[in-house]
Amino acid sequence: MKYFEYLIGLRYLRAKPAQTIMSAGGVMLGVVVVIVSLSVFNGFQTTLRDRLLGSEPYLVVLPQGGSFGDHNAFIDELRAIPKVTGATPTIMNQALLRNYDDRDRLSGALVKGIDPATISGVTDLGSYLRTGALDLERPDLIAPLQQGDSPRVPADDTIQGGIILGWALARRLQVRVGDPLFVFADFKEDPYGRIYPVPRVFVVVDLYTSGLYEMDSNMAFVSLTAAQSLYRTPTDVSQIEVRTDTPDDADTVQRAILERYGLEYLPKTWKELRGSFFGALELEKRLTFVTLALIIVVAAFSTAITLIMLVMEKTREIGALRALGAERGSVLRLFMLNGTIIGVIGAILGTVVSLGLCWLLKHYLRIPLPGEVYQVDYVPVKVSWGYVASVNALAIAVCWLASLYPAYRASRLRPVEALRYE
Repeated sequence: MKYFEYLIGLRYLRAKPAQTIMSAGGVMLGVVVVIVSLSVFNGFQTTLRDRLLGSEPYLVVLPQGGSFGDHNAFIDELRAIPKVTGATPTIMNQALLRNYDDRDRLSGALVKGIDPATISGVTDLGSYLRTGALDLERPDLIAPLQQGDSPRVPADDTIQGGIILGWALARRLQVRVGDPLFVFADFKEDPYGRIYPVPRVFVVVDLYTSGLYEMDSNMAFVSLTAAQSLYRTPTDVSQIEVRTDTPDDADTVQRAILERYGLEYLPKTWKELRGSFFGALELEKRLTFVTLALIIVVAAFSTAITLIMLVMEKTREIGALRALGAERGSVLRLFMLNGTIIGVIGAILGTVVSLGLCWLLKHYLRIPLPGEVYQVDYVPVKVSWGYVASVNALAIAVCWLASLYPAYRASRLRPVEALRYE
């Protein structure tokens, strides 16, 4: 591109500063909306994934029917598989929980029996507890309940051990740390044929806060031995949970288990257990990108209108340039340069503003959300530089395309017609 094309193109932009600023401002607003929206979606996706994978295993191995018998031998074989960093036996089952002192405070829950000695190698459960350490014994909380002349829990109600509740589940049951509660997990039949639930007493020893409302309102944790007694499986477990080097390595370990054991066991990765949820988030993010990108396209129309008006106003000057020997290609590039500059200015300003807004949303303007609806308590933000680059490239490309028609019209002007009335 020749020097005079730059010089005249910039002069034309300065000639109508209000129109230039409004055109660049429209592009800027479009870029801000798209980048901020995608950053929020990306924040939701990343936050939910990190919280989920921090409190759950990367791989779960289920037996094909029934339960695991000699699970210790199987766990030793799993730990020998490359990329496996930990494995632990667990029991997962439903139960009904009830406030010990209030019959009306009850709720269903998913009770998980864990092995405190090995669970830390598979999940970061301890970091999600109020105390910061996993301890299901807590004699300082359990023993006082059956001491004194009038104990809170009579000796007839044998305390089975400690239980950890999700904070939302504890709030629904109206219990706090140190309170006893009933757990109903199995039934008995009396001599008259009547079925009634068997109450087991546990003591709340800690509260669990993962940040995912679905889990915090439904999960309860007890020791593996207590769960085996609760569900009458003295030696069996329902599943083996596995941690790998990285979440993506779960696929490799899954294939290794299937190759070694065939269909004897059913390994499921976190993608299979929660894949539909994260797939829906990714699809929604992409649809949002496509939809909001139309804002940039609309802003590009204002760029095209600005350049068309500029061509109409500068008809005589364009004619003079053509009469002095300027080629059609020079006039074409001159106006295409104007559209590109408007796109670049709008993209740069929009990126700076959007990154500033994302920083404020992340550190200061923490917008609260109802956790029971969105699974997080505030609007999370995570900037994806790939999407930022894509949005900038789109804005510049759309403005460049919008300049093609006005530039073509300007290049097709004939000097004689442009200067006829001069």
